[in-house]
Amino acid sequence: MSNKLKLIKLSLKEGADEAVKKSQELIEYSDLSLTMASYNNAINDIYMEIGKKVYKMYKSKEYDSEKIVKYCEEVKELEEEKRKIKKKILKLKNKKECKICGVLIDKKAQYCDKCGNPQ
Repeated sequence: MSNKLKLIKLSLKEGADEAVKKSQELIEYSDLSLTMASYNNAINDIYMEIGKKVYKMYKSKEYDSEKIVKYCEEVKELEEEKRKIKKKILKLKNKKECKICGVLIDKKAQYCDKCGNPQ
């Protein structure tokens, strides 16, 4: 096989490998995004329940803080799961959040593109 054919074959293989890798990353990103949306929906449902319970207690003049604390702890757990997922998404995107303004910047950036603060 000539050198040109070998180079073409190698180039095609590298291109295909990169396409497979990008496809896998896209699938993982999509899965993580769906999970994040699911957690957001669950948190919103809990917020609604908290509101209903508080209003029901207000109307009946019976306050049960244990129920509210239980709901709040569920929200806290879901928010922790969301934080973990966000970390995975940032890793996939090769990004990080600015420590000051929260904008997404390149993982290796030493300064924020938006606010200019050192990282």
